[in-house]
Amino acid sequence: MERKIGFGQALKLYWKNYINFTGRSRRSEYWFMVLWHIIFLLPAIVLGFTGFFVMLAGASAYTDSTIGLGVLIMFLSIIYAVIYSLATLIPNWAILIRRFHDTGRTMLMPLIYLGLSVIANIVNFIIELNDANETNIMTSIILIVFGLANLGLGIYMIVIACLDSERKINKYGSSHKYSQYVQSPDYLQDNHSNSFNTESVQNDSHQSDHFKNSEDSFDEIKEQDRKQDNFKY
Repeated sequence: MERKIGFGQALKLYWKNYINFTGRSRRSEYWFMVLWHIIFLLPAIVLGFTGFFVMLAGASAYTDSTIGLGVLIMFLSIIYAVIYSLATLIPNWAILIRRFHDTGRTMLMPLIYLGLSVIANIVNFIIELNDANETNIMTSIILIVFGLANLGLGIYMIVIACLDSERKINKYGSSHKYSQYVQSPDYLQDNHSNSFNTESVQNDSHQSDHFKNSEDSFDEIKEQDRKQDNFKY
């Protein structure tokens, strides 16, 4: 039986499982939250575009005050986006890891992607300090390698996040989509084994009772024959 997760429930589960890295999250829960992120970031997007066009208008009219207003608006949009990104940093990785768990995968690849992103940002910061113009060929090669690695892993994360839930119960819990009534193969095998053992015991008991009844019948026949012989004598 499928248990649906709605748009509003996905938001509640997101904040409720703020630091939950051990459970499972189904596909709708993950992508509904992506849509929530877009909605929450709309003010920053609108402010950013507004500030950009105000700054362009001020530059074309050579008005310093208009340019300053545009820069201020863009700065506010950046501050809003940074605050929101920091507030959702941990739960974003938590729900991604739970999404991997829901497909039967470990948290290894998300952690590798996180580590690679951190290293890439550090390397990029060092390069900006030492070779801002990227005149060194090795600098360009390093940036290209990190960029391609991040792109490849990012595409892999999206693909896994789009996969359906694993139907069986895995080590991270039961499926939120297919309910807890779909058991794992090990569980089914154990149940089948227990059922087989129970059936064998029942059969053995039935055969034992049948043998006992046959033995009693044989004794009765012998007793009747003995009485007939006594009667003859």
